[in-house]
Amino acid sequence: MARCSCMRWSGWCGSGRASWTATHCRSMSLQALFAMGLPRRVVGRLAVGVAMVVSGSHALAQDVQSIPRGENGYELRIELGGVTSLEDAQEALWPHAQRLCGDRAVQYGQYRYDAIAPLAGTGTDGDRAGHMALVQALECVGDAGLHEQEAPAFVPAPLVPPTPEDEAAVRDLSVNYLSAVDEDRFADAFAMMSPSFRPIMAQGNWRETRGAFNSKVESQAVRQIVRLTWYDDPAGAPTPGRYVAADYRGDHAGGAFYCGYLVWLLQADGSYRLVRSEEGMLSGEEARRIPAGMRATVRAQLQCRD
Repeated sequence: MARCSCMRWSGWCGSGRASWTATHCRSMSLQALFAMGLPRRVVGRLAVGVAMVVSGSHALAQDVQSIPRGENGYELRIELGGVTSLEDAQEALWPHAQRLCGDRAVQYGQYRYDAIAPLAGTGTDGDRAGHMALVQALECVGDAGLHEQEAPAFVPAPLVPPTPEDEAAVRDLSVNYLSAVDEDRFADAFAMMSPSFRPIMAQGNWRETRGAFNSKVESQAVRQIVRLTWYDDPAGAPTPGRYVAADYRGDHAGGAFYCGYLVWLLQADGSYRLVRSEEGMLSGEEARRIPAGMRATVRAQLQCRD
C-alpha cells in the first residue's frame, strides 16, 4: 500500500456556479494549481492516482462529522473506505455542505487529507481497498461576501528574476526542511512554515504518518532537490508574490523512498516560508515486493519527478 499526505487550499463553490483549485501540483503549472473558474467537479488526483467514482447515494450515506467554526464556518470530517481520490472525497461532502449553508454560498477553504491506496499493476495488496480521511473547512457566505474579501498583506514579486544565489538558498532551505522531517525534528520543520500553513499541518496526523515511516527505514535518506520552478504573482494564488516550487526525492537503503514538492513564498525580509506541500512514500518492505520492471511505474504512480 502507498500513503500520501497532502495539505492544500481549495476554491469557491456555491450559488449554482462552482469552481475549485486544481490539485495535481506536479503535473500542472503553479498558475493552474491556483487557477479559479474550473468546472464544478474537482480537478486533479491524489498522488497515488487511484480514482473511484462516488455515486450520490453513496456520498449521502457516509457518516460526516460537522464541527461549527465561528459564526458561519464549519469543519467537515469524513472517512471513506474504498476511496483514494481527493475529488471523490470532496464530492461526498458536497451535499452536506449545501445542506449546512442552505441558500447561502459555500466557500470551501483549507483542507487536509491522508490516504492509503494499493499500487496498481504490481500484484501487491490487490485485494485491499484504499482508505481516505478528509477534513474540509468551509464558510457559508452571501453572494456579496464572495466579492468583498479583505485583501491580505503581501510582498510584491521582485522586478528582477531569481539569481543563482536565490536558487542555492531555496535548495539549501528545502534540504534543511527534509532533514528536519527525516530526523523527527518536527518543531524545526514547523518553524519554516508560514503562520497560516503551520496550524493546518499541526492539526493533521502528518507527524504521526511521517514518524511511522521514519521508524521503519534502514538508513539515512539520500535527498535530492530535483528541480525548482519559479512563479511571480500566479493567477488565483492566495496572495501575489514570488513563489518557488521545489520537487524532491529521498531514497533509503532497502528500497524505501519518498517524493513530493514544497512551495515556498518570498517574505519581506528576503527569507522564504513554506506555504504548501505534498508527499508520497513507500516503505522498504513494500518496495521489495515490487518486481524490478515495475518500480518506475510505481514511482510514476506516486507522481515522483525523477
